[in-house]
Amino acid sequence: MADLRIVGVSNNQLELQAPDGSRHYLPINEDLVKAIRSRQMEFPESVSARDIQQMIRLGASVDDVVAKTGADIEFVSRFAKPIIAERNHIVSLARNIRLAMALDRFAEQTPVEFGNVIDERLSLNGARNITWSAAKTLEGDWLVSVDFEISANPQNATWSFDPKKLFLS
Repeated sequence: MADLRIVGVSNNQLELQAPDGSRHYLPINEDLVKAIRSRQMEFPESVSARDIQQMIRLGASVDDVVAKTGADIEFVSRFAKPIIAERNHIVSLARNIRLAMALDRFAEQTPVEFGNVIDERLSLNGARNITWSAAKTLEGDWLVSVDFEISANPQNATWSFDPKKLFLS
């Protein structure tokens, strides 16, 4: 299936061109106009699927993208879902990094998962409303964060994460 692009309008027809240069014509009739009108909200000119996915990958929420672009929430959600899943996967990878920790200076090191260590420390400090997230920087690096509240004060901790090397810093 070739991707066609509009190159002109003539004789009440859309003139379309395929990547190989061949031309095709689509009559502009009532059915085409109805289809365009019904899809107008679904495909806003101001934002593309790539734009939506980039904003979500950089840490924006679906609501943030809707507010910024004016696009329909269903349209944004459709393209945001795989990126949200990717971000959740990055959080899971980071939380499951094994750390070698000694319980005291005489004990052998025991492997523990990073997420469990942080969860335990947050719990010991009375943290509430704990939310983990991941976002990619413009430079292409992943950041893994945990937002929480201690004594009604919002706090945040962020680590740089390399999913290929499974390395946190």
